[in-house]
Amino acid sequence: MNLKRYAFCGTHGVGKSTVLQAIKPYFEQWGLTLVDNSSNAKQLKEMGYAINDSGKEFVQYVVSSSHVSNFAKPYSWFADRCVIDGCAYMMESDVNPQCWKSIISQCFYFRGLYDQIFYIPVEFDMPEDGYRKVDEEYRYKVDRNIHDLLSPLTNVTKVKG
Repeated sequence: MNLKRYAFCGTHGVGKSTVLQAIKPYFEQWGLTLVDNSSNAKQLKEMGYAINDSGKEFVQYVVSSSHVSNFAKPYSWFADRCVIDGCAYMMESDVNPQCWKSIISQCFYFRGLYDQIFYIPVEFDMPEDGYRKVDEEYRYKVDRNIHDLLSPLTNVTKVKG
């Protein structure tokens, strides 16, 4: 099987969903299926769990597991987030050392299994949408974490504009 695995990577509010909607019409001809990981955090928040830097171990494990489980899908896919995103957010959360080690080790293993990661850095302010934290300092911290986690990889393309 020659499965292809692509993902966007970037902190909240950088335009991943916007770009994804623009290229989604081409997925069928490219032989790709959309994998929507952003809905996991939204569902957790709607269930009453804190997300972002307030997300505790349960949230971190669920989000990380959703990214990892993508690799068991028997088809080529394009995800709106990747394992690095979840790890970058976890790095700004107050979680126990066992959770930290688990998420980091999953990130280090799975980050190299993507065929291509498209990194979208912060370029503009983010509007309030009720789900995501509107704190520019926090966004830049997560973005720095993402950048650092991506830096040793060769399968990354920066998308700007």
